[in-house]
Amino acid sequence: MTDLVQHVDDWVGFALRRPPGWEVRVTNGIISVVQDPSGLVNAIIWPLLLPQPLPPLEIARQLISLWSSGKRTVRAWRAGDEPLVLRTEFQQGGRLLSGLYSITAQQGTGLIAGFETPHEQAEAMAPVLHDVVSSFQPVPSMPRLLFRDPSEGAFTALYPQGWRVNGGVNRTNAFGAGIPYFQVTDGTFAADNWPTSFSFVEGWFETPGQQRLAYMTAPEFALQWLPGWLQRQRGALKVERVTDRPDAVPSLALELAKAGISPASCDLSAATLQLIQLRDGRELRHRIGVVVQRPREGGGIWSMGSGSWSAAITSSASGPAEQFDRIEPVLTGVLDSFQKDQRWEEAELARMQQASARLQQDTNARLRQISQTLHETTDIINSTFWQRQVVQDHVAHHWSNAMLGRTDVIDSSGTTYSVPNDFDQVWRDPQGNFIGTGWLVNPDPTWEKLEFVDRR
Repeated sequence: MTDLVQHVDDWVGFALRRPPGWEVRVTNGIISVVQDPSGLVNAIIWPLLLPQPLPPLEIARQLISLWSSGKRTVRAWRAGDEPLVLRTEFQQGGRLLSGLYSITAQQGTGLIAGFETPHEQAEAMAPVLHDVVSSFQPVPSMPRLLFRDPSEGAFTALYPQGWRVNGGVNRTNAFGAGIPYFQVTDGTFAADNWPTSFSFVEGWFETPGQQRLAYMTAPEFALQWLPGWLQRQRGALKVERVTDRPDAVPSLALELAKAGISPASCDLSAATLQLIQLRDGRELRHRIGVVVQRPREGGGIWSMGSGSWSAAITSSASGPAEQFDRIEPVLTGVLDSFQKDQRWEEAELARMQQASARLQQDTNARLRQISQTLHETTDIINSTFWQRQVVQDHVAHHWSNAMLGRTDVIDSSGTTYSVPNDFDQVWRDPQGNFIGTGWLVNPDPTWEKLEFVDRR
């Protein structure tokens, strides 16, 4: 095991050895040592606290049932009895994975230890994964305390004894939504879940608070856009790596489902950004959680096909670079211990649904007002247009008469005639002939004098 490096988790309470560059994750009590973000190659250690004593074979049956209840179909068979050894095969990511697990149990505890790897790599990877699993050993975990949100009882979180902690609920946003936050610190070490949200639009139609930016997945966003924003906020930094975190997407989907949004209607992704900053001559390492969400369908008539999407910084863990790997499991454990109070969450969701319904009513009323205003404006525009058109037609007609040397006259019945404009007076005899004269009194009693339209 000379190629393996020591990993100690003082939060959960275990130590093991892992290949350099591999990541150790703890999710729901399951310890995974993964080579790749998707976890195709990983070692698994799963300590069990059993409600009642169970034989290893029954634990194996329940484990297979649990796996089969998900999206994958598992084939499993016994490969040994003392201890019970279980071999498995299943499809994941379009690849056939092979697994080998050892299951032991005594009194009220049990242990599932083994590994999974693509079938074609099993022979090469088995010795390394076996060494990782074999190196697992318990160590004392650090004492911890429970923090409860003092403002609304919105959440709880665990933190190491002797560390400083603060938190509450932030409602300083446009909708007054309750956003829990907390932070724990010990000197230069810190972990926090102060959410920071960003709203973007791909198209031309922007709403207040949105920025124009082509859609990116969480790893792309963490690598291409976020470092520049962080540098403007915090100063010079150096990106060390960005890690895709598909394993974090189910938690994001669950949060959306609680809010009444179908996860299937969104593109979801998650990543971690690791970077270095210099503070007082000392390098500090930061590991930042990032999620990205994009609706797969447009937002109705007002979306204008704009392609709106959002991103958020969900958490941050930081400490001196030379000590970060040693303390990182503690910081991650603190962040993972965050738990919303169920009653508070239900009440908050109900309140936001009511606020959303009121907003929809206000929006509908505003749309009706806008429609009425547009209707009235259209009437004004149409009326003004036709009035202007009459004036323009009148001017055009007079201009045409001036160019042609003619003028308009009107008789007593209101009929208008166009005649040459060479005379001071125009008369019409009983036969309908037009006679032009100078300034004379009626030259013939049977003639009718016509009035000039332009001179009326």
